[in-house]
Amino acid sequence: MPMTQKTINFARVLLELGMDGSKLQEVRQIFADNPLLVDALICPVVSKKEKLQVVDRLFEGEIKNFLKVLCENDGIDELFEILDCYEKMKLEADNVLCATLVYVTPPDAEQKKKIEDFLCKKYNRTSVRLDMVKDESLLGGFVIKTMDREYDWSLAGRHRMMTQKLVMR
Repeated sequence: MPMTQKTINFARVLLELGMDGSKLQEVRQIFADNPLLVDALICPVVSKKEKLQVVDRLFEGEIKNFLKVLCENDGIDELFEILDCYEKMKLEADNVLCATLVYVTPPDAEQKKKIEDFLCKKYNRTSVRLDMVKDESLLGGFVIKTMDREYDWSLAGRHRMMTQKLVMR
């Protein structure tokens, strides 16, 4: 789901407030573990005053104030997207590149290090957060996805490229 400008703006506020990442993870977990809480804070039948009272009882500090603003602006339903966006912005601010490695066979430590070094150099970053995803359909090799680029060194990808070249002739 693409991020809305509202989501981006709220995530930017969290970043500018210097919110503690571990505190935000706690909030994420509380909401994930309590879907009825989310339902109550989204429900149009529950008054904003009641929603704010619930937030007051459950949370404290800056996160309480932030959640109250979300309630007042009907944004609680976007909380998880806001937290995801915040995390990406925080990594960007820390000069960390987010990438996904899709593989059939997981790389060993040396291969993983080489991939991370390649990405750091290519994107001028200090480090890489590499999410690992297994996908048997690649047949072999791997695919790196980052930002708006995809590096496909899989057997399935090579087969697809060869087929396209042959069809174009």
